[in-house]
Amino acid sequence: MTYDPGSCVKDVFESFTLAKCWASALGSLSCPENSHYEACGNACPATCSDQMAPSTCDDTCAEVCQCDEGYVLSAEKCVPVETCNCTYNGMTYKAGEEFWAGEGCHSRCMCDPRLGTVCKDYSCKANEACIVFRGVRQCRAVSYSTCIGTGDPHYTSFDGRKYDFMGTCVYQMAAVCSEDPTLTPFSVNVENNNRGSKKVSFTKVVTLEVYNMTISLSQEYPQKVQVNGVFVELPFSYENKLKVYTSGVHGFIKTDFDLRVSFDWYSYARVIIPNTYANAVCGLCGNANQDPSDDFAMQNGIQARSETEFGDSWKVKEVPGCSAGCTSDCTVCPASEKQIYRSDQYCGILIRKDGPFRQCQEAIDPTSYYDDCVFDTCQYRGHHGTLCSAIGAYVTACQAKGIPIGKWRSESFCKLPCPYGSHYDLCGTGCPATCQSSPSPKRCEAPCTEGCFCDPGFIRSGSQCVPLAECGCEHQGRYYKKGEEFFPSSSCEQKCQCLGKRTIDCQPFSCEAHEECRAPALTL
Repeated sequence: MTYDPGSCVKDVFESFTLAKCWASALGSLSCPENSHYEACGNACPATCSDQMAPSTCDDTCAEVCQCDEGYVLSAEKCVPVETCNCTYNGMTYKAGEEFWAGEGCHSRCMCDPRLGTVCKDYSCKANEACIVFRGVRQCRAVSYSTCIGTGDPHYTSFDGRKYDFMGTCVYQMAAVCSEDPTLTPFSVNVENNNRGSKKVSFTKVVTLEVYNMTISLSQEYPQKVQVNGVFVELPFSYENKLKVYTSGVHGFIKTDFDLRVSFDWYSYARVIIPNTYANAVCGLCGNANQDPSDDFAMQNGIQARSETEFGDSWKVKEVPGCSAGCTSDCTVCPASEKQIYRSDQYCGILIRKDGPFRQCQEAIDPTSYYDDCVFDTCQYRGHHGTLCSAIGAYVTACQAKGIPIGKWRSESFCKLPCPYGSHYDLCGTGCPATCQSSPSPKRCEAPCTEGCFCDPGFIRSGSQCVPLAECGCEHQGRYYKKGEEFFPSSSCEQKCQCLGKRTIDCQPFSCEAHEECRAPALTL
């Protein structure tokens, strides 16, 4: 039996195995760089992915080109062991590279060239959040920018610039205008309504567009939310990407990239973005670049000459009868009437040095809130809802920073009526228990907030508080009250009913010949 040395050359460079070639044939054969010939070497050599080398092999002794000491096989080459990469969950990491495993930053891993991927339990620090920034998951020190539209509407941009804009169309409040592929795109629009003939307006609808979904909170339907044209009960969730819930008097939409949009279903709209979106947004809220002087940039990039010109430039849709707001013949409240609403019986409660907001006054200057309160309340001749909403805007700002406030509502002043099974609390939990999340989370990072909270023995089911035994069901991220009937798909092939205690009964169904499957109108 003879062996062809020529075939051995091919084997050497393709597989590092000489396939039992005669040693005499090796005179014309040289091993690749960083390797040497062995007549009885390991036919299953150590590699970057398996440095211990398999303990079992079809042929443990073979004529091979063996990697030199300190080198291992990688992609048909012998490389220094300290340069080995690691593969983890389908991703390749360089030697010494550290990375997070999973989505919650609970495991910190490192590519050790000798041991492979080594992971240890870890968590972000108290002032950090686990986010994806520029394509890399990491713990980042988080700061947030908040934009507010409240009252008639008085806007405060992400960078703190305050202005009034009374347009009554649909406007872009904030949206991503950067082409950075690591930022999840979103858009928040507001529709303002015209109250009477006073040429003033209040926020009517707040709409978030994200993840190919449209989510709306409307003044017309308190405690309700509309998702892609269909009204759903709260709380609502979509995969792990977003959730919609109530906290105190506000409805919240929170995404997995930490965007938060809230509306009190009356006049207070708020958008909160993490610092990863700094200088990447545009609209009525400005660009969040920490410079308020350039917040009046219109869509064409030019700085507007007036608040009305700026606001109107961000109009995205017209509605019947809408306008750019007050440009001439604007309603002016006489100074004599304003004086009435400056008293402690009205807006003066905000600036009283011995009043319920005294602990917050040093941290948040109440002057602008006080001025807005006087302006709005005077425009509406002391209207109870307008007054209480204006004061409530300051309450929200204080509580958002965790600053305690004193009792300010009473039976005769801004009383907040609560439905059956609930009660008013000045500082209730920001993470109330619901039929979907019972009991309440052990760790609640949200500050306390005022609002209506369920009585002992009751739990929130949609917009109501019910006994625990009356909880409904959850299906595909949607909550259904006990007894509620629904169609789980847009084809109406099944009709389901929530029997309570998270039990759902579904039966085959089809529409009649003269019917079509579509979302029903909301019934209150």
